[in-house]
Amino acid sequence: MLMQEFGNGLQPIVSESCKMEFAKPNYLVQDKEMPAIVHAFKIRRSYLAGANVKVRTDHKSLQYPRAQPDLNPRQIHWLDYLGSNFMYKIMYKKGINNIADALSRPSAQLAATSLELVEKVVVGACVKQVIEIDREEDVVSEEVETVHPGIKKKKKKKKKKKKKKKKKKKKKKKKKKKKKKKKKKKKKKKKKKKKKKKKKKKKKKKKKKKKKKKKKKKKKKKKKKKKRILYQNI
Repeated sequence: MLMQEFGNGLQPIVSESCKMEFAKPNYLVQDKEMPAIVHAFKIRRSYLAGANVKVRTDHKSLQYPRAQPDLNPRQIHWLDYLGSNFMYKIMYKKGINNIADALSRPSAQLAATSLELVEKVVVGACVKQVIEIDREEDVVSEEVETVHPGIKKKKKKKKKKKKKKKKKKKKKKKKKKKKKKKKKKKKKKKKKKKKKKKKKKKKKKKKKKKKKKKKKKKKKKKKKKKKRILYQNI
């Protein structure tokens, strides 16, 4: 937005916007902000040439562009163009207080609110239609029932059938649950039995080992006694 000082302070003169095409939306923030400034200077050259221009931006790194060490060729070209053709000074201003930012935001908000309104209107109309159709159906069914009382019996039969089906389904589910529980119990019992058998086997093995050890000890003792007796006889 181009603004000029009058008696009442800064007043807006012209506003400008530009759509980013191709790969530009994927650029870094600095490469998005700087071309916007260059674009504004190019389009409003007749206003800005020869005047001391103050550029207010909400991107702080643009305040001192020449001081940055890693400028790419594109950025250097933009700065050379601005420096050779215009007298300008870039100043930082928070986005909350920036008019350009304020102009860019409400459009999205308005779009959102308008969509909400459209949804409300459309949904409301659809709901009304559905309610009206239901009412008409109720009226027609009441009229038919008064003319043909046999229809009531059919409806009752249908309801009974539905109830029976529901009961059958519930019973089937209960039976399935019971079967599953029984299977689980059987599995648990089998596991317990297996564990008990394993424990018994282990105990038996231990007992056998102990017996073997005792026998070996007895044999050793007997051998020692025999040796002693032999030595004594000699």
